[in-house]
Amino acid sequence: MASIIGWLNLYFFEYLLNIFFVRDQWSHPIIDNPAAPLHCQKEELISRLEKKIEILSDEKKSLNEDLGENKKLGKQVTLVVEQKCQSKQELNKYKLYVDELDQVTYLLLKLSGRLAKAENALNMLPDHASESERAVLTAKRDELHAKHEDAKDIKEGIDRRSQQVAAFLTKYLTAEEFTDYEDFIKMKLQLTIEFQEIDDRVKQSEEQLKALKHNMRAT
Repeated sequence: MASIIGWLNLYFFEYLLNIFFVRDQWSHPIIDNPAAPLHCQKEELISRLEKKIEILSDEKKSLNEDLGENKKLGKQVTLVVEQKCQSKQELNKYKLYVDELDQVTYLLLKLSGRLAKAENALNMLPDHASESERAVLTAKRDELHAKHEDAKDIKEGIDRRSQQVAAFLTKYLTAEEFTDYEDFIKMKLQLTIEFQEIDDRVKQSEEQLKALKHNMRAT
């Protein structure tokens, strides 16, 4: 189970890299003909963004289906645990861990993304920016940092619970059943993270498309 915890931390790191750097091949659409009239360039950008949203939406749909399959596996694993677990307290601890796992993962992902963007906005602030503008961004960054630290504390509690759950499950489950449990947890984490990343990309692209279309109408 320690390997699962380490794997999750690595996935968080990769997720943050995607926030700071290039997210995908569509992040910065390249104009095929930069010498074309401006309105033609905007139309090309709109077309590329619409294609990007279509592709990402298909990926999101596929991930939703994978999440559904993982949920089925989770129900099977939970049924086995209910049948074999001899302590009601341990059974409740297992169920609480499974229920809280993706919630805490989702919370950390959202806060990590928002904190990274706040840090980036503050770092990108020009030297001539007003003190009030800098103060607003700093306050927002500090508030998100505090929330992120709280979420990390919650995650550490979840990590400790995961080790406790793994310890007593090895007493009750066969090697094959325990492998199913580990596969369920690992895929639950991976799919939650991937789904959130795709969802963020879709929302970002939709905002860009909306702004570009508004700009087209205004000119």
